This record gives sequence, C-alpha cells and structure tokens, in this order.
Amino acid sequence: MIGTGTKIEYTSFNEKEKDNTKNNFKNGLSFDYTTGLPYIPGSGIKGVIRDFFPQKIEDKNYLEKEKLKYQEQNEAKMELINQILESNYSFEEIEKIKESIFDGRDFREKENLEEEKFLPIFKRDKFIEGRILVQDGKQILDKDYITPHKKILENPVPIQILKIVPETEIEILFQLNETKIFKSEGNDIIITKEQKKNLFTEILFLTGLGAKTNVGYGHFDEEASIKVTRKREEDARKILEKEKLEVLEKKKEQMSDFEKFVYEFKNEWNEQTKKGKVSEIEKFEGKEKKEIAKLFLSDLKNDKKPSKKTKEKIKKLEEIINS
Repeated sequence: MIGTGTKIEYTSFNEKEKDNTKNNFKNGLSFDYTTGLPYIPGSGIKGVIRDFFPQKIEDKNYLEKEKLKYQEQNEAKMELINQILESNYSFEEIEKIKESIFDGRDFREKENLEEEKFLPIFKRDKFIEGRILVQDGKQILDKDYITPHKKILENPVPIQILKIVPETEIEILFQLNETKIFKSEGNDIIITKEQKKNLFTEILFLTGLGAKTNVGYGHFDEEASIKVTRKREEDARKILEKEKLEVLEKKKEQMSDFEKFVYEFKNEWNEQTKKGKVSEIEKFEGKEKKEIAKLFLSDLKNDKKPSKKTKEKIKKLEEIINS
C-alpha cells in the first residue's frame, strides 16, 4: 500500500459495493513516497524528545495545583537528563540546551546570551526519520482493533486500525553536532554528539513514539535494541576487517619477497613465529639479508634469559651483519 505521508482510510472494493464500512482500516501511519513503507517523520521524533525537556510554567495561566504538578514533572525531567548527561545543570542551563538543540539558538559567545542569534543550518541538529529495517519473509504490518466507548449505555463499535507488528526493527536517524553554551563563570557547557545520542535514545526508550503509547503501542524493547545494535556493530566491524584484509592482500601481492617478509615480521608474527622463521634468512642475500638479520637480532636481544639455542642464533646473526 503506497501512502502519501498523510492519514488515509482504506475500504476494500467489495465493502464499497455493500456500503458497509465496518471493515474499514482507519490508518494514521505515514508512508514513504518512494518505498511505500511506513516511517516515523523526523518532526514527530523531534517533538517527542523536545517535550521531555522541562517546560517554563511561570508565564502560563495555570492554577496553583497545576503549577505544582508541572513543577514536579520538571524536577523529575531535570534529574533524569542530568543523570544521563552525568551533569548537574540548572533549569536555566537545560533551557538553553533545549533552545540550542531544537530552535537552533546560538549561545556559543557571551554577546549571544542577550541577542537572538541562531546557528547556521549545517551546525544544527537534524532529526531525519525513523525507518523500518525490512527483513526477508518477515511481516511488518497487521490489523488491530480499538474500541472507543463514546456513550455509556450504547454498545461500542470496534475500529479496525493498521499497526506495525511487534519486534519490527526501526532505525532512528539523526545528524548531530556538538552543542556549546557560554558560561560567564566556570567552564562552558559542552554536549557532545555521543552524549546527545545517549540522551535521545534513553528518552525514546522511556516515552515511545507515535500515538497510543499509553496503551502499549509505539514502545521500544531496550534489551532487544541493545542486542540488535551490538550485532550490527559487530557485523560492521567484521565487514571492515574483511575489506582491510582484502586491501592488504592486494598490497602484499605487489611487494617484493623482502618487503613482504619485513612487513609480516613487524605486523603479523608473534614471538614464537619469529623464532621459527630465523632460518629463512638464508633465502636472502647481501643488504637485504643484513637488514633482516638486524630485525631478528634486535628482537632476540630482548630476551632477558636467552637459552643456549637463542645465544647461538644471536652469534650467527651478528656474523651476518658484520660480514
């Protein structure tokens, strides 16, 4: 089903003929124009994370009871943010961090604290999207039902909705930058890209994304997410190592026997392997033979308690060098 990135309502052709809408899909998902897959807009991700930051309540027309409730929420949010960032920032400092991240305010210099200056676009954090990682043979969409009780004395009419199935992998994409806040006293506030990633991740684990998170939809499995992330990092590391090895093998193919021997001596062989390779010095002649002898000699002389056999090797290597 290719969507348009907006709310859509689907009725099958047969149901239209019957003029029966009980099997309609009420759908609030956004679908990618190109792939047709559901996705989470970056604006939605940004809004959820921003909403987790403390909110100013002084200028709001709240009753005292409401103000007290929001004040308690602000204190809890500040405590958690400071815990994740391993800091002790005040409400005013967290407010500046929030404005810098979400509004692009520039607080890097002293004069910017009073003036309304903004960061250039390429210096601002970007909340790109949440995209589904499709796996072969795995279903990503299914139907579900919600039952709103509009009137107490009337039977509720179930509404059929389209949902993303549990255990679907979703990748949240950010483009983050370091945030700097000038302080007149003490060190400036620096929030690194890694700190932001950890903060945003923890917030999303706590709040979830999308509608109806209060009844179980849209929440992420933290333990499963950590396992998936570690596996992906390990797979990426293996691919990188394989690519490096392939490049190295091609490079070694172009080396002379002498260059290859020296490279493997310095980068690949352990002490035991080196001792077993001393006899191969006879494959070389002249200057190359002396250079390799120096490598072995320097290595063998590090042995604080050389055996009789090692001493004989040292003597032979010295003879080669001095010949």
